Amino acid sequence: MLTQQLFKGIQVPVWADRFGNDVVSLWARRSTKEVVFSYAHAGPAPCVRKGEGWVPVTYCLPQEVAPRAAVPDGIVTTVEDLMTVFYPDYTVIH
Repeated sequence: MLTQQLFKGIQVPVWADRFGNDVVSLWARRSTKEVVFSYAHAGPAPCVRKGEGWVPVTYCLPQEVAPRAAVPDGIVTTVEDLMTVFYPDYTVIH
């Protein structure tokens, strides 16, 4: 089932896997510190072109990480947490 989470005014596609976890797919490009949310791991967003350094990444939430200021309990549960922990200085494009 597809749902959405709001992140900085952007509707991020989130769907449930067979275990009820939230799944978020995105494409990231380290060279320009950009992220594009996608509906599928294999299908890039329209602005993503092959050979330009984009890497597909899919996350299952909740996800356990080392506790830190952004997630003191060490559990990443939302798109906001995900971006804060893994992509703090990236720009989301759409």
